[in-house]
Amino acid sequence: MNMYNLPPMLSELKQFCARVEKRPYVKETSGRLSPKWKKLGRGSWLTFDEAIKYWENQTLVSYKIDDDCYEDRFIEGVGFLCTKAEDPSKQIVGGDLDACRDPEMGILSAWASQFLEDTQPFYREVSPSKCGMRFFYLGHLPGRAASLFANGPQDDLSGVTKERILLAKPSAKEKLEKGEDVWNGLELYEDDRHLTITGTNQKISDVVDRSGLILAALSYLKVRKGKNSAPKQPVGGIISREDGAGNANMPTWVNEIEKDSVANRFPKLTMRDVLDLSGFHYEGEQLANDHPILGGTSGHNTIITIDESGYCYMHNNINAGGDAYVWLAHECGAVPWDVPGKGLLRDPEIRDKTIAYAIKRGLIKPQDVPAYAPTEALLSLDDVTILQGDGYKAVHKFSPTKAMESLFRVLKLAKARGGDSKDPIYYYNGQIFVPDGERIINNILNKAAGDLATIKNKKETVTRLHDFLLSYAVTFDHNPFLLGIRNGIVDMKTGEFRPYSPEDLMTDQIQVTYDKDATCPKFIQFLKEVAPNEIDQCTLVDWFAIHSIRLMFPYIMFLNGLGRNGKGIYERVMKRFYGDNAFCGMAL
Repeated sequence: MNMYNLPPMLSELKQFCARVEKRPYVKETSGRLSPKWKKLGRGSWLTFDEAIKYWENQTLVSYKIDDDCYEDRFIEGVGFLCTKAEDPSKQIVGGDLDACRDPEMGILSAWASQFLEDTQPFYREVSPSKCGMRFFYLGHLPGRAASLFANGPQDDLSGVTKERILLAKPSAKEKLEKGEDVWNGLELYEDDRHLTITGTNQKISDVVDRSGLILAALSYLKVRKGKNSAPKQPVGGIISREDGAGNANMPTWVNEIEKDSVANRFPKLTMRDVLDLSGFHYEGEQLANDHPILGGTSGHNTIITIDESGYCYMHNNINAGGDAYVWLAHECGAVPWDVPGKGLLRDPEIRDKTIAYAIKRGLIKPQDVPAYAPTEALLSLDDVTILQGDGYKAVHKFSPTKAMESLFRVLKLAKARGGDSKDPIYYYNGQIFVPDGERIINNILNKAAGDLATIKNKKETVTRLHDFLLSYAVTFDHNPFLLGIRNGIVDMKTGEFRPYSPEDLMTDQIQVTYDKDATCPKFIQFLKEVAPNEIDQCTLVDWFAIHSIRLMFPYIMFLNGLGRNGKGIYERVMKRFYGDNAFCGMAL
């Protein structure tokens, strides 16, 4: 144990206490040590040197046994007091990983080791029970919460290690008997907590703000907030609770954690786009009202976020909500209103119904909806990990090499010739190659590996894919005569209509459906009205069709006239057919 070797980022703060068991002691103005550290305030807290001296000198303090019984006890150790920093740029976050370490062998669970590697605290040590780790960051908790709690996987510790932990921590056994999660417990504190300093097996690293790494690590966990974590004023985000007065506190970090990566690929919609908010009223900075469809009596069972990007519906223990697309999924009947929005639109059937409904309401255009990876592109834990160890000691370890091989088995991936590692990875979505491969890969790895799909592991896998695919780069859209449409490919050179094939390496598709029996009578009638000359009519048809061929033609066509003679209609029809993004304007 080396209690004296704390990094200056901690040791120079006046945020220490002397400890007896789990009780902190600070200094009253009289010089007597008292456990009333909250009531006495910062002025009573100790410097690191003061706390060490009380411990070294075995100072006696009055220790309360119960209401009528006190006894003299020696100071047994030193603790750090977590509190909100006066300078936010110097905020310290204290953390505790519990029931994740074999107290005899000193081996951490795979998840706990990866969590520490991913978040990179500047100081860590073994906890007092020897069953976990104590650590500290420079940074903030998401939403400036006072405290956050979570649990990692419950199945990555061996039976022997679990028995040793239960022997060392009787409280863990009590939780287990109640059916609560015990293993890989995570506690993070900005405020209102004292943490023991043990000095055992210390590891000191660079002091760098880790707020982003903390947020990323928490995004894969079911996070619980401490009782003092609700901000005093409502802020934007998905609602996490409702207090007794019905005022919703909506921290931003929940919005970050509960983002649906699929929904965020849709054309942007706000709640004002999908819902009439004229009947809503302001509560603080947020709009509130009873549910426009389901009703209510409180006047605020439905809350709209400050930026109007999402909502929450709270009624009879229901706490559901999400973004504008989640609202549409409920409104069109794809799912009941009490189903939470997290991950909702990853279900292909729900997503398709929601998109169809949004198109029907005129909220989005079909051509603006992105394509998605085939639903069969799924992997299992065994597809992306290897087992290390034998018998009950065996643990899964993420393998970028195995993950890469498995991804090639379920996805067709490619990179463009002449590009580099910064250019996107394309994936074949069943029709065309889409430059969104990295997101699809990360989603597949998240689902397959769970907590083992860390930022580091996914980045390593994607980097290897970039390097490999660059060695076999392809030329996309190499056949300029192929036109991709909703239901297949039309070869503009031969007139052949056929299904898509990955060998075509197409990256473009227009939102038009091929119908061999279509005659376009209204369009033909329009051409006859605006161009009585049959040669001009044929020229307009040819000019329309020639835009589907990806070759440069040494011609330009001028549509002239005094106005209201069909020029604008012809242009709008072409844009509707090929999509607005296929055209550009040029100033004269």
